[in-house]
Amino acid sequence: DHHTKIFEHIRQLSDMSTEEYMNSLDPKQLQENLSDGFSEGKSGSFFWISKDKTLIMKSITQSEASLLSSMLPKYHLHLMNNPNTLLSKFFGYYSIRMQEGYTNYFVVMDN
Repeated sequence: DHHTKIFEHIRQLSDMSTEEYMNSLDPKQLQENLSDGFSEGKSGSFFWISKDKTLIMKSITQSEASLLSSMLPKYHLHLMNNPNTLLSKFFGYYSIRMQEGYTNYFVVMDN
């Protein structure tokens, strides 16, 4: 979990409570829905749509994760100043270190 407070505020700006967010990312729903809602995009990234269709999870590269981290303060400010922006809304950024030693990065976005 990266930049927790900023992403929590971005979700609040989008009228999504922490409870709604966590329910959409419920591990049981993830496991049940993986075969139906998981696909590979043109870029080679993996996408998953939550069972309630409110969120999209997308795998990203380490360089994309670094870019998101570096631009996050300005992105957050833009969302605060432009509530009707057409930019995609990122609701979370996570990394998972695998036993094999590599790290997977992914973002959660508004659908």
